[in-house]
Amino acid sequence: MLIFASSGLEAGTLPAVGNDDITEHFSAFDPASARIVSDLDWGLFFLAYVARDETSGVNLVGYGAVTPLDRTRLKNYLGTLQMLSITVLNLDEQLWPTGSTSTTRSPWT
Repeated sequence: MLIFASSGLEAGTLPAVGNDDITEHFSAFDPASARIVSDLDWGLFFLAYVARDETSGVNLVGYGAVTPLDRTRLKNYLGTLQMLSITVLNLDEQLWPTGSTSTTRSPWT
């Protein structure tokens, strides 16, 4: 479990997907796509600022310690994800890392 407090990042807008076509939208993929979404900036942020509270089992984010550079990197990473159309990815990349069949890719690539 990962709990996020207010990070000071501006909220973005996501593409609108109506209830009628949500299943179609999230089941569409491009089997020929070789595009890989890099999670490197998220991985670096996670390793630097997330700590597990052993008593509660909750992962805590040390937002007060986040440097301006890391805040910008996280903001840019989230902005990239918000602009990405999930349908341009192949199925393995859409499901990475939880449902992917890939065994060779690092989750922080």
